[in-house]
Amino acid sequence: MNIGFIANNSKKSLLETFCIAYKDVYAGHELYAPESTARVINDVTGLKVHKFLNESVGGDIQFAEMLENGRIDMVFMFYTPAFAEINEPDRSMIIRACVRNNIPLALNLSTADAMMLALQRGDFSYLDESGGFLV
Repeated sequence: MNIGFIANNSKKSLLETFCIAYKDVYAGHELYAPESTARVINDVTGLKVHKFLNESVGGDIQFAEMLENGRIDMVFMFYTPAFAEINEPDRSMIIRACVRNNIPLALNLSTADAMMLALQRGDFSYLDESGGFLV
């Protein structure tokens, strides 16, 4: 699966802990993230992460386009909407793309853990290789 990550600066330490915990699961998948988030994931896990531009220079648009084109299968977004940093982009574009395209989206640690456990069990096997539903 192609797995996308986004994290506010204030949530980078949570992202680090989460990625370390599931490093072995991620090793079997393709990972995608904006540049600064990708760097964090790579630094703590050693895994290859496909990098988008930083969000402030178009990475959020690249991310949303991949979602709209069915090229990302699930998203982990660690952020706090009420306390988002002023210089960070609006995450609603990514949230809307996930909802429109039926892409699993975790917005907090509890949902992220549940999605990872489902991924480990193979619960997403109902999707074909392109991310579409099997008929």
